[in-house]
Amino acid sequence: PLDFQSAVELMKTGLSQALIYFYPLPGRLATSSDGVVYIDCNDSGADFIEASAPDLRLEQVLTENVGAVVGELFALMNEAVNMDGHFLPLLVIQVTKLRDGTAVGFTVNHSVVDETSLWHFINSWAQLCRKPSLSIDIMPLHTRHFGAPLPIELNLQGILDKICPSPLKERIFHFTKETISQLKQQANQGSCKDTTISSFQALCAHIWQAITRSRRLSPTETTSFKLAINFRPRVVPPFPYSYFGNAIQEVSSTVTTHMSFWKMT
Repeated sequence: PLDFQSAVELMKTGLSQALIYFYPLPGRLATSSDGVVYIDCNDSGADFIEASAPDLRLEQVLTENVGAVVGELFALMNEAVNMDGHFLPLLVIQVTKLRDGTAVGFTVNHSVVDETSLWHFINSWAQLCRKPSLSIDIMPLHTRHFGAPLPIELNLQGILDKICPSPLKERIFHFTKETISQLKQQANQGSCKDTTISSFQALCAHIWQAITRSRRLSPTETTSFKLAINFRPRVVPPFPYSYFGNAIQEVSSTVTTHMSFWKMT
C-alpha cells in the first residue's frame, strides 16, 4: 500500500486530470449585466487541503454521532451559501491522515451539481488515480439544450442575516437486510393490491413514523416527508446519466398525524 504522502500526490495528479473534463468545478459563479447567474469557467481552481488528525481513529469517524465528528473534522465552508461561489471555490477537498487510516471530505456548491453529478466526478477522479491517463469511462455532458434563462435579478442584501436555521440533528442508524425485508413485507400487507412498496419506500415510511412520534404532534397537525429525485431518466426524452449539473426535483407527501398510516408498528 502507498504511504500517505504518496497517496496525496497521486490524488492531486488525478484531480488535475479530472478537472480537465469537469471544467465547471474549478470555475466561479458570475452575474451578467441583466442579472443572470452563470458559471464562469475561468479555471480559478478548486481547493485541495492536506490535514492531519493523529489522535483520531477511523472507528471514531464511523460512530453513530458521525455528524458531529465529521462536521468538526471537515469544517469546509460550513457558513457559506451558494451565492458565495462568486468568490469562493465551487469545490473543496480535504484529505486527512488519521491514526489508522485516511479520510477524504468534499464540499461542492449545490448550484453547480447534484449528487449524481458529484459521484460521477468522484468515480472518474478515482479512476484516474488508479490508472493515471487522460481518459475516463463516462465523459460528462456539458451541453445545454434549454432556452435562454429568465433574467431574474436577485437582491440578497440583508436576507441571509435574517435566516437563523435551527441546529441540525444528525444520527446514523444501521438496518440489517432482514429488518429491511420485514419492513417491506409489513408495508405491502396493508397496501393496495395494485401497488408494490419498495424497500426504500418502506424504510422511509418507518423513519417518518419514528420522527413524527418523537415530535409529539397533535392529531390535527400535518407532517411532510420530502425527497429530491433524479429526473434524468424521468423526462421525455430522458437525460443521459452523464448530464453534468442539477437535474433534481423535490417531491413530498403530506398527512395528518391521526391517519391510520401512523398506526403501523
